[in-house]
Amino acid sequence: MRMRTKNILFAAILLLLFLVSCNEKSDNKATQRESMTSGKITAYCDNTLTKLFDTLFASYRKAYPDVNLTVNSVSAREAMAKLLAGEARVIIIARDYLRDEDSLMSVYKVAKHNYEEIADDALCFFTQINSSMDTLNSEQIFNVLTDKSKTLKSYFPSLKDEPIFATLEQNSSVFANINKLVVRNKPIQRRLQLFSTVDSLLNFVKTNSNAIGIAYLSHIHRNLDFKPIPVGYTDTTGKYITPKPVHQAYIVQGLYPYIVTYKALFLNNFKDLPFWFAMHLSREASSTKYLKDAGVVPKFARFNLIKED
Repeated sequence: MRMRTKNILFAAILLLLFLVSCNEKSDNKATQRESMTSGKITAYCDNTLTKLFDTLFASYRKAYPDVNLTVNSVSAREAMAKLLAGEARVIIIARDYLRDEDSLMSVYKVAKHNYEEIADDALCFFTQINSSMDTLNSEQIFNVLTDKSKTLKSYFPSLKDEPIFATLEQNSSVFANINKLVVRNKPIQRRLQLFSTVDSLLNFVKTNSNAIGIAYLSHIHRNLDFKPIPVGYTDTTGKYITPKPVHQAYIVQGLYPYIVTYKALFLNNFKDLPFWFAMHLSREASSTKYLKDAGVVPKFARFNLIKED
């Protein structure tokens, strides 16, 4: 009888341990489960966009307190590397795949990632507010950057000195977009003054009257120290487009030669938490209003354009 009691007690203890273990596993699964409004996410943000998007990240955290959001600000090159290595579920970036990234994806048979377009911006050339430089032409810029024998002074004899072109370093999306949009993947033959941060670039242009900066319009929006330079160009139909003010209205109409799209790229091709996070950035009414006020063109905002006679 005593042995039977011991066996029953032993069995009861085993059952209790089993139930505790099941509860722990159930709790672990519950904490790992995510939905549209809860879970854990780490996003990698192109560091040329971080200052612009910080307000949106803050509004997302406020709207979804049950989401543990971590944002790492890195170069566009590092953000894409994290995505291609499967270490990032979502990245926010302002460029397309580079040639070497495309090649690697082809070799390893990696499909193009699903994405959500967030906004359009302008890759712009800008100077100090009181600079005499008032317009440029895309062919002039192309020639000066890709042909050692060409100078801006040859186009503008009134210039006292040959301007210094200044922009962000080679791993930035700005530099990648210069290669794609401005020099059309031709080798750059002119020395560029390169900076690691947007602030250091802006400070250089602000303190050098001979500098022409290259960055996004959002970087200098409403900054009275600078003026963006209108750029004329020939469109894909062969029609010459006269220089227009570098402004949202002309980005919307496609009347600017260097338009850049901000995107969220996803590791997975289904509607998981990173997807809904990107939806908040791109489609939430407060997000589109904020982006519009910041000088860019939200993909999901409406613009009522009044054309001049």
